[in-house]
Amino acid sequence: RLEFGGTAINGVDYQYVSDVLMLNPGQASALIPIVPMADQPPINGAKTVDLRVLPDPYSTYLLGATNTARVWLVEEVLTLGVWRARSLPGATTDLVLLAGQDPDQDGLVNLVEYSLGLNPTQADGAEAKTLLPRVSVRDGHLAVAFRKRVAATDLEYLVEVSSDLVTWQSGSPYVEEIQVPEFASQPEMVCYRDRALSTASSQRYLRVRVKLKP
Repeated sequence: RLEFGGTAINGVDYQYVSDVLMLNPGQASALIPIVPMADQPPINGAKTVDLRVLPDPYSTYLLGATNTARVWLVEEVLTLGVWRARSLPGATTDLVLLAGQDPDQDGLVNLVEYSLGLNPTQADGAEAKTLLPRVSVRDGHLAVAFRKRVAATDLEYLVEVSSDLVTWQSGSPYVEEIQVPEFASQPEMVCYRDRALSTASSQRYLRVRVKLKP
C-alpha cells in the first residue's frame, strides 16, 4: 500500500497513481512513474510528491531501510546557460566569469540573480531584497531561511557558521536543517540553524553561499 502527500495532487498535478502496488514473489523493488500533467505546469513554484510505503498489518511484505521518497515537479529544468540565453540574449561570456558580473549594478551578481529568479538587466529594489536569506533566532539557535531553487540543477547552496567572520564552517557537525511550520506550503523554502546555542556572551554568524556545480 502506498500513501501520497506533498503539495502536488495525485490525478491533478500528475497522472493518477494507484495506492496499490503489486509485486511478484521475491521482487524487492519497482518503478513508480510520476508523470506531470502537460496542462498543469507548476507555474507558481515547484511542487512536491511525497511517497510512503505503508507497513502491512498482515506481514505480507516487509519494509526496507527506506520507505519514503520525494519527487519534485518543476515548470522546466534550468541551468545558468539556459538562464543566460533567456535573460542576457547575445551574451557569450564564459559562464564562470558571467556568474560574478553585475550588469545592472544593484549589488547582486548574476549568480545571485539567477538563484533568486531576478532580472539581471534591471536594478532590483527593496521588494527583491526580501527574497534574500532571512536570519532569526529559533529556540535559542541562530537560524537562516532561504529559497532553494530546485529547478536550477547546477546550483549548490552552502550554509556556513562562524564566530569571528574569518573562519567559516559548514556541514552537519555545525549546522542542521529544521522543519518550519510556516513553510509547509512553500516546499522550496528551507531553514538551517546553528547547532551551537546563541548566548549574550557569544558571537555567532550565519551566511548562505551559492556555488555553481562543476
